Amino acid sequence: MIVMYGPPVGMLAASVWFVAVGQDAEGVILGLMGLALLLFNLLLTRPCRYTLTADTLNIRCGLMNETIPLERIRSAEKSSSILSAPALSLRRVCIRLDKGQRLVSPVNRDQFIEDVMESIPIGNGERVPWDLTLSEKE
Repeated sequence: MIVMYGPPVGMLAASVWFVAVGQDAEGVILGLMGLALLLFNLLLTRPCRYTLTADTLNIRCGLMNETIPLERIRSAEKSSSILSAPALSLRRVCIRLDKGQRLVSPVNRDQFIEDVMESIPIGNGERVPWDLTLSEKE
């Protein structure tokens, strides 16, 4: 979050200083640039939520919206990967799919993993008990 929002907030603070010392044109230009960057970051990151339904996992982060059928999910495990993802923290969960993976950063990581693993259907429609399939990696 600091990396995403620090620079535009710093630009806005610097623009106020420029205006205060009489450099109005520079302050206004810097302020507009900082505001534009802040709004762009908000469009890409807000809202950031992960919704587990009866048969899908919905990942929403800014303009990105993805629905993953639970049948595609193979596992969910703790991760600290720095790869690009719809996640606003490095305290992440790696959701392994039949093809690929998704990284997310729910507020309560352990509860999210438990909920996902309990929701994954197995061959006959039953749900997988999470503690039998969860691989603990940190």
